[in-house]
Amino acid sequence: MTRREKVIAALISLLIIVVAVLEALAPKPTDWTASYSRYHDKPFGAQLLYERLGDLFDVVTPIQRSIYEVSEERWYKDTAVAHLYLNDRFDPSGPDLERLLGMVRSGDHAFIAAEDLGADLSDSLGIGTARNWMNWKDTTKLTFERGVAIDTVFAFPRMGNASYFTDFDTARCTVLCTTNDTNATLLHMRVGNGHLYLCTTPLAFTNYHLLRDANNDFIEAAFAWLPRGELYWDEFHKVGRGGSMTPLRYILGQPALRWAYYVALLLVLLYMFVQAKREQRALPIVEPLRNSSREFVGTLGRLYYEKGDHADLARKMIAHFKEDVRNRAYLRGFEYDERTAAHIARRTGMAQAEVISELRFIQDIGSLTNTSEEQLLQLSDRLQALRKRL
Repeated sequence: MTRREKVIAALISLLIIVVAVLEALAPKPTDWTASYSRYHDKPFGAQLLYERLGDLFDVVTPIQRSIYEVSEERWYKDTAVAHLYLNDRFDPSGPDLERLLGMVRSGDHAFIAAEDLGADLSDSLGIGTARNWMNWKDTTKLTFERGVAIDTVFAFPRMGNASYFTDFDTARCTVLCTTNDTNATLLHMRVGNGHLYLCTTPLAFTNYHLLRDANNDFIEAAFAWLPRGELYWDEFHKVGRGGSMTPLRYILGQPALRWAYYVALLLVLLYMFVQAKREQRALPIVEPLRNSSREFVGTLGRLYYEKGDHADLARKMIAHFKEDVRNRAYLRGFEYDERTAAHIARRTGMAQAEVISELRFIQDIGSLTNTSEEQLLQLSDRLQALRKRL
């Protein structure tokens, strides 16, 4: 590496470090996106909720496996457990949905909080949800119709108009919580030997609302219907199957390191492109081999054309044709007779009369002392056609 290249590499490294430091020191805007994950401490994450669940349940087990896999493990446990699903949308596949309802029928409790419950789950339970997009309000107020916090009004800013249940079987479902417009947001449904709780306000269980006013009482009242034993906290439907935190995954998860990584890749690729272009040797131009035979034929053709002796050229073409036919058709001699015509007809598949006509034309042209340019071209076309038939 030359001295100039070392200076360039040092400047690139310094630029990467400066970008990383500036990004790390820059004030970070509040991330209001909803994740509901126990790993996130942003306003609409659920890190604080997960940490406080130990006050309400004896054991809290994080689950980063599919419902189908969890159901396979449940066969080895005799005691009922509670399942908590918290997300924007909860739409398990057909096999997962059947296994979830099967665990509830066997005696488990499931608490599902999602604004969109998915078509399969809604059809299976006979429920429907909606959201009022007109007369938008920033704050939603919720009131429990049953339970320990009955008639208490809980306010949730930044939630907007909450989703609510529009269709449900009143004979099977019990309304536990409503909005100030008396729209149901929390339902209880008995399924077999277990209990199913459906909630359309998952934002009420996030970090932001848990720290506001007395909203922690709302969460305590909502989970009061679940048994205090073991709770399965679902993380699979938020971030997918759990895996190892590789260094690259950590780098991409940090804004400062992510930008430094991207800048480093870009500068390295740019340096490689410029360096390769600068040091690439010029490719030599190789002239194609000359076809001397073709040039010789071209020279003879121009000579005869300038001389205008078409008859002599026609005789040479006929002589060359006769020799070519004799070699390719295995003739001892080429004559303008019926024996030669019959042999050529068998080789080419042409009618003997047609071959005799072509031979007579060739013989007539060869006997002329003066041949026009049109006759020469016609002779060339016919000779070429006969060669293709051999």
